[in-house]
Amino acid sequence: MESFANNALEFHTLNINLLGELEKHFKEDFVFERFLSAANGTAPSLFYLYFNSPIILTKSKYIKTPLGQNPTQIFAKQGYDVIFITSGKGS
Repeated sequence: MESFANNALEFHTLNINLLGELEKHFKEDFVFERFLSAANGTAPSLFYLYFNSPIILTKSKYIKTPLGQNPTQIFAKQGYDVIFITSGKGS
């Protein structure tokens, strides 16, 4: 979650549910609590994480270039459903 610092979770209780439906995933899934993003924004951080690129490729001449080292492909090839979840508007 963007700009959601771990210190906010100190106030999470049964009475004050700060996670909402995400609480289930904090209990059942992997949660990386010590994560340092590559940039001060969601898109640049995700591009660096997924593509090892400090530039936003969708805003460059490489927008239609297939990326052979996309780490999400490893999971897709093994049969996992790879999805991207964002709070942004769908296109």
